[in-house]
Amino acid sequence: MYLDLKFDRKLKLVTNRLLASNEFHIGSGGKLAPMFLKGARPTPWVFISHDVRKKYCWFWNRVCTQEFNLIPSHCRFSCWKVVIKPNNVKELFKCYDILKILDLPSKIGADVRQYTYGPWAGFVYADTLEEGRKYYKIVREAMPKKVEVILKRGCTEMERIQDSDYWDVMGEKDLELEQRLQDLFAFDERFFRQARWLKNEIKEDWIRRAIEIGDPYAREMAEKLSNDPDIWKKLVVLSVPYHDETKDVGIYRPEEKKKEE
Repeated sequence: MYLDLKFDRKLKLVTNRLLASNEFHIGSGGKLAPMFLKGARPTPWVFISHDVRKKYCWFWNRVCTQEFNLIPSHCRFSCWKVVIKPNNVKELFKCYDILKILDLPSKIGADVRQYTYGPWAGFVYADTLEEGRKYYKIVREAMPKKVEVILKRGCTEMERIQDSDYWDVMGEKDLELEQRLQDLFAFDERFFRQARWLKNEIKEDWIRRAIEIGDPYAREMAEKLSNDPDIWKKLVVLSVPYHDETKDVGIYRPEEKKKEE
C-alpha cells in the first residue's frame, strides 16, 4: 500500500520538472507548494466571485491531470461548471457585467487553449449536479440569447482523457496515486483576490486579444472603454498602402516640415 516504501521514477521526474519550471517551490514543511496563489498573473481570467472550495484547482488540474493523466476524486464527484461562450469581445464585456450582478462563484475572460472552441469563455462553479442545474437556469435566463450556455462536469483537460460520463467509478490505482500526490504537495489556506488594477490590466489584454484575432468589435470596445481618443492608433499599427499605382513614393508632409523647423 501507499505507506510502504515504494520508488516511483515518474513521480521524481515530474516533481523535479515542476521545481525547475519555477511554478512550484519546496515549502517549510518539505512539501511542494505553488509559487503563486490561484488567479495571480499571468492569467487571462477575471474572477467575479471566488469559490473557496475550488482554490486547489492548481493541484487537481495542473498536477494530477496535466502531469499524471489522473482525474481526481474531487473533480469526478464535486465539480460542475456552467460554461458561457460569448461570440465576440462586445458580448464578453456584456457577460462580464451580468456575472458581476449575479455574483456567483465565477470567472470570465480569454480562452487561449488550442483545444477549446472559441476565443472567449466564462465559468460558473458548482459542487453538485443539482446546484449546477440551478445555476444553469439562472445564467441562461440572464445571458443574451445568442450566447451559448451549457452545464458540464469537471475540466476540459480531464475530458481529453476520458468522457465525463465514465467518471463515476475510480480505480484503486488512481486512488493510490491521488493519495501519494496529496501527501507530496502543501495546501496553503490563504486565498487570493484580484485587485482592481489587475482586473483592468486583464481587460486590456482582452482588447489586445480581440485585435489579434480580428474581432469585429475590437475597435468599438477599445474606444468605448478608454478615455484616450487616439487609443486605436496606439494599439494597432496601420500600414501605409502602396497598391494604388497613382500614389507617389515620398509624399511631402507639411506637418513634418513644421516639426523640423
